[in-house]
Amino acid sequence: MDFKGTHLRLSSGVFDESSKSSSESTESFLGLIESPPSVITFPRPNSIFPLEKYVPDEKGSREQLLQHGRQFSDLQVPLVSESKTISTWKWIIVFCGLSIGEFLAGLDATIVADAQGPILRSLGEIEKVAWIGVADPLGSGATILLMGSCYGIFQIKHMYMFSMLLFEVGSAICGASTSMNVMIVGRIMVGIGGAGIDLGALNYLSNFTPPRTRPIYNAILGISFGLGNILGPVIGGAFANTPALGWRWSFYINLPLAAIMTPLFLLLLPKHNPMPSISISKKLKLIDFLGFVLHVIVWASFLVGVTMGGSAWSWSSISSIAVWTLFGISFCCYVIQQSLCILTTSSHRVFPVHFLRSRTLILLFIATAATMTALVTPIFYIPLLYQFAHGSSPMASALNLIPAIAAFFIIILCTGALLPRIGYYKAIYILASVFMIVGGIFMSRVTINTSNRTIYLYSILIGIGVGMIFQIAYDIGMSKVSSMGAQDTTATEESGGDEQKLIAYINVAQVGCAGIALSIAGCIYQNLGVKKLQEVFGDGVPVEIIREALGGLKGEGLGDMGPIDGDIMKSALDAVVATVGNVYWLVVAAGVVCAICGLGMKWEKVVLEPELEGNRRFSVNYEAIV
Repeated sequence: MDFKGTHLRLSSGVFDESSKSSSESTESFLGLIESPPSVITFPRPNSIFPLEKYVPDEKGSREQLLQHGRQFSDLQVPLVSESKTISTWKWIIVFCGLSIGEFLAGLDATIVADAQGPILRSLGEIEKVAWIGVADPLGSGATILLMGSCYGIFQIKHMYMFSMLLFEVGSAICGASTSMNVMIVGRIMVGIGGAGIDLGALNYLSNFTPPRTRPIYNAILGISFGLGNILGPVIGGAFANTPALGWRWSFYINLPLAAIMTPLFLLLLPKHNPMPSISISKKLKLIDFLGFVLHVIVWASFLVGVTMGGSAWSWSSISSIAVWTLFGISFCCYVIQQSLCILTTSSHRVFPVHFLRSRTLILLFIATAATMTALVTPIFYIPLLYQFAHGSSPMASALNLIPAIAAFFIIILCTGALLPRIGYYKAIYILASVFMIVGGIFMSRVTINTSNRTIYLYSILIGIGVGMIFQIAYDIGMSKVSSMGAQDTTATEESGGDEQKLIAYINVAQVGCAGIALSIAGCIYQNLGVKKLQEVFGDGVPVEIIREALGGLKGEGLGDMGPIDGDIMKSALDAVVATVGNVYWLVVAAGVVCAICGLGMKWEKVVLEPELEGNRRFSVNYEAIV
């Protein structure tokens, strides 16, 4: 359709004041929206297409459309010639499928937490045990930005299906692994696929849901991901300690679920092509491959340095020095390449550098990373506390996460519902940080004699704090990106596809930084744990046996050393519980970081774009291309 033939001048704050028939034009435009013969819409302010393609090159028209673009942001640009609105029942099925995908991505991130012992007994190589948990966030964190760029370039249905395939292949490799190296490769593939699944679900919400209801959808996805995160240790422990099944079914369980979901996705998953007029070869040229490679090196070298330092390698060893040197050099190269746009352009570099101009977006990233730290720490270390303090099985110990689960779910859903009404996100971040700090301090003081009820109360405090701000960064960030595009007339060219970039940007903090948090927590736990237990046992127990006990084998190796005095064993358990308590200072630090970020945010109300009156097509979802 020729847009120039139907162009309407801006007047009354929306169309050009020089137009004499502005009101009639406005009515005819809105009439087309209510009962369109075909779709006629304006692009969003941060569209990847230049506005000149849709708006005649008249003085002031482009600037005015940018300034008032928010009034039309619920209107989607038709990207293919034929389109039809997805029905409500299809959208419900699609959203349920996206939620299940989020659940699986969250599940596999933590499913090995209580299965490490059986995996080690089967595969050996105790020095690589930390990589069972770290490999997943290594893969996701290294590829999230690339995945985000691809979702802004390629057909999102194809990207989502590819991510699901990679996720399932990685799960199959993990289940069939015969060595720790194969397991690590499979876990990295699962992490990459999981990142694509997570980004895909968020991109579908960005394209097919209206802004005012999007926080609820985001909250449900957050609950699905969090449910998977929290139930991961329970399900993994159940499989690992069931002789008829074994730990391998912790990974195989994904395959039948994928077999059920794949046909539904193929038939019902809506299509959305951000760049329909560009060939595949030209799209590939838009990808910042150099930036991606540098990002992978920076991410991997940092995680390797933190994970291996102090456990497999001494901090002064050649290996540690080499890895940290590689990290420093690659990080400097990465900063220079992204800043100067070497072998890329400002609109297609892998990291959205222009986001760093916004104080709010920087603080949202930092606060989200801290929030994820406060989430994954209890998930991994509350079960460990019960295994050592009460001798609980992995399955029983993981069930003690239920109080925190309930608090997390209730609060995240309430926040998603109330954010459009409350709007003052600064207060939410500050209040959430108080709960995190208080809960973390109390958990750091837990002893072997602390009652279950008390531990439940402490964990609930952390769950409340995390739930309040776990998902809202996406909604706040979308609002800020939209306002940046509306205020800056140069932002259209530079920040094309900002919604996809914003999703990947926040996702790096939310999912990728989980690997950093687990690496730091593991480093604290292993180094302090070994030191404390060596003080208890002296030279009577080899360091390898101590690391084995701390690694999840429940101290079985200590029994091989012969009878151990009861007082010494009690001192050893006290030392381990104290070490777990020290790990919770990470949660306290995360709460402090969130408090600082909250105090640094502006006291303003987040503006979620209202639906246009009479435009009921967007009450459930945007127009979808099916």
